[in-house]
Amino acid sequence: MVVRRRRTLSGRWLGWVLTALLPGLVQAGTLKVFLLAGQSNMQGQGLVTAKDAAGREKPGTLTAMLADPAKAPLIRHLRTPDGKWVERDDVWVWDINEFGNTKGNLGFGYGWNLGNKEWFGPELQLGHVLKQHITDRILIIKTAWGGRALYTDFRPPSSGGTTGAYYRLMIDTVNRVLGNLKAEFPPYDGGGYELSGFVWWHGWNDFCDPKNAVPEYEQNLANLIRDVRRDLKAPRLPVVIGEFTGPWGADCREPAALAVRRAQSSVAAKPEFRDSVSFVPTRDYVRTEAESPTGEGYHEFKNGETYFLIGDALGRGMWDLLAGTRRPPVKVVVLVGQSNMEGYGAIAAMDKDGKERPGTLTALLADPAKAALVKAWRDDGKPQPLTTISIEASNTNFTDPAPGVPKRLRVDYTVAGRHESKTVDENGAISIAAAPGTVIIDSAAYGDLPDGTKLDVTGAVRRLSDAGLARSRWKVRDDVFVTFGERRGGLSVGYGANKDLFGLELGCGQVLADAWTDPVLVVKAAWGGKSLYKDFRPPSSGGEVGPNYKLLLETVERAIGAMPIDFPALASRRAELAGLVWWQGWNDGVDPKNAVPEYEKNLVNLIGDVRRDLGVPDLPIVVGELTGPWVEVGGEWGDLRRAQAAACDLARHPELKGRVLFVPTHDFVRKESESPGGWPAHEFNNAETYYLAGRAVGEGLVTVMGAK
Repeated sequence: MVVRRRRTLSGRWLGWVLTALLPGLVQAGTLKVFLLAGQSNMQGQGLVTAKDAAGREKPGTLTAMLADPAKAPLIRHLRTPDGKWVERDDVWVWDINEFGNTKGNLGFGYGWNLGNKEWFGPELQLGHVLKQHITDRILIIKTAWGGRALYTDFRPPSSGGTTGAYYRLMIDTVNRVLGNLKAEFPPYDGGGYELSGFVWWHGWNDFCDPKNAVPEYEQNLANLIRDVRRDLKAPRLPVVIGEFTGPWGADCREPAALAVRRAQSSVAAKPEFRDSVSFVPTRDYVRTEAESPTGEGYHEFKNGETYFLIGDALGRGMWDLLAGTRRPPVKVVVLVGQSNMEGYGAIAAMDKDGKERPGTLTALLADPAKAALVKAWRDDGKPQPLTTISIEASNTNFTDPAPGVPKRLRVDYTVAGRHESKTVDENGAISIAAAPGTVIIDSAAYGDLPDGTKLDVTGAVRRLSDAGLARSRWKVRDDVFVTFGERRGGLSVGYGANKDLFGLELGCGQVLADAWTDPVLVVKAAWGGKSLYKDFRPPSSGGEVGPNYKLLLETVERAIGAMPIDFPALASRRAELAGLVWWQGWNDGVDPKNAVPEYEKNLVNLIGDVRRDLGVPDLPIVVGELTGPWVEVGGEWGDLRRAQAAACDLARHPELKGRVLFVPTHDFVRKESESPGGWPAHEFNNAETYYLAGRAVGEGLVTVMGAK
C-alpha cells in the first residue's frame, strides 16, 4: 500500500490519501451508517459555482478552486477524467431539512437548497474520506434545520424541560430510514447495517442567546450525546463535535462564541467520553469575505473551500475514532498549591544602585559557577526593547519605610511631551506604554502612609525603567505549554505570581519535556494564602468542602476542555491527565492548633478525592516538601514536613495504591543575603530555589510516571 499526504493552503495536513483501501470495519456487506446533525451550516452552504454581474466566477467556489493551480489538486478527486463532477454509488445520502428531503448517491445537491447541484455541505468530503478506509457501502443520514438551538429545538430529554421537537424528529428520521432501507435505497442487499458514527456541527442560535443558551451548552451537548446513544441503542456510538465557526476563524473575539467553542471542546474531554468522542477544530478553514462568494458570515461566507476542508476534517476525526489511530495524547500535569506554587522566583531585579540583585535568573546567568544551570533558557538573539515599562510596587524594588503597613507608589513622568501621573497600591504594578527613549521619570514616591511618610524613589524608578527597556529575551519551548489564570502559551519565564516572576513550572516543565516524547500541558491551580485545613479541604475530611478544592477541579476540567482552542498546535490531540504536584503548607503552619494536627489526614484525603473526582484512580502524585526560609526547623513547621512525608508513606497508607512520592526541597532554599529580597515564605524570591525545586518535582513525576 502506497501512502502519501497533502497540505492545505494554510500549511496543515489535509490527511492521508491512500492508493489502496484499508480493510472494512466489520464483515463485508454491512451497511455503515453515519448520522450528521446541526443547523444551517450543517445543511451545507458551500457553493460549487457562482457568477458575478459580469459573468465571472466568484472566488471561493469549487469551480474557482479548479482554476487555481495551487488549489486544484485538493479537489481533483471530485472530477471524472472527462471533466464531470463525481457521484459515488458506494456512498448514499438521505437528507432532510425544513424544505423537505432528498436522497441518492453522494455528490452535490445535499446543501441548504435541496436538490440544487450548486450547493453542498460537509457530507461531500466526509463521505470521500470515510470511503478511503471503509470497503462496505456507506449511508449518510443528514438531519439539519436552519436556525435551531440546542437549548430549545434540539433539547435532549436528559436536560429536563420540554424535549426539543427537532431532537425527536432527528431520532424518528433515523429510525424511519433504517426501518425502510430497501424502499429508500433499492440497491440495498439486505446485508444489515451498523450505526457507525454521529457528527454534530452547530452553535449559531445558542451563541445568539448568551444569557440562557450559552451557559447550558456544555451540559446540553453532553446530554445530547448520552441520549442519542440511548435512543438509537448504540451505547458506544463514536461522536465527532465540529467546532462552531461563523465568520471569525482563528481570530474570534466574541465572548459568547468562545464560550460555545470551549463548551464543545470540554464535552469531548470528559472522562466518560474518552476515546469515543472527539472535538475537531474548524477555525483554520474559514476564509475572509473577500475570498468568498457572499457576505454571509454566519454561513462561512458560503465558501466552498471552507465547507470542503471542514468535511475533510470531520471525516478524518471520525475515522481516527473508528480506527483508534489518534495521535498520542498530550500529557497534562497539574501544579497545585498556594503562593509559593504561584511562583515568586525573580527573573530580574535591580537594587538602588542599578545593579542586578543576587539570586535572580539574570544573576544566575552572569555567575560562571551557576550559568550552566539555566543557560538553556537564555535567548541569545538580539535583545528587543520593550514598548511597555512595568514597575512593580514592592519591597523587592524599594526600601520598606514602614514594615507591615500597606503602601502606595506614585510616579510622575513625561512621555511624548505629555505630563502624566500614575498611582498603584503595594504589590501592584504601574505600566507605562512608550517607545524606548521617550520616557522621562520626573519624580516617584513610595509610601503615602497615614502618617505622611514618603520615600523618594525617583532614581530607583529611573533605573527600573531603563532596565525594563533593555531586558533580554528568554526562550519559549514549543513542546511544553502552560495555562495559569488568564495567561497561556509556550513554557518560558513569566508564569509566576506576575509576569516578572516564575514558579516550579519552569524547571518541572523542562524535565518532563526532556523525559517524554509527547507534548506536555502544565496547568497551574494556585492561589495565595490558602490552607489545606480550610480552603483546599477535601470532601472525605468532613465539614464544608473547601472552595479552592472545587476551584481546582473546575480549573483542570476547564483547561483540558479548552486545550484545542487555547493551543492550536494541540488541536488534533486528546488530553491525558498524567500527574499532579502539591506544594503547599504555610497557611496550615500558622494554625498549629487546628490545621497542623489534621494535615496528614487531609493530605491523604486530598489525594484520594482528587483522583476520584478527576476520574483517574491511580493518578501519579508528587508532594513537594514545605520550604520557606527554614533549612533546619522544628516545632509546627517540622510537624508539617513530617506529615507530608507520612502521607506519602504507602506502608502507612496502602489505600493510596502506589505512585505517590514525597520530594524534599529544603536543600534548595538560599539565604536572604543570596536572594533578591521579598517575604521569607516566598523563599526570598530566589530564582535558584524555584528552579531547582521545579526540577526536583519534575524528576519525581518522571519516577512515578515513567519516561519514554
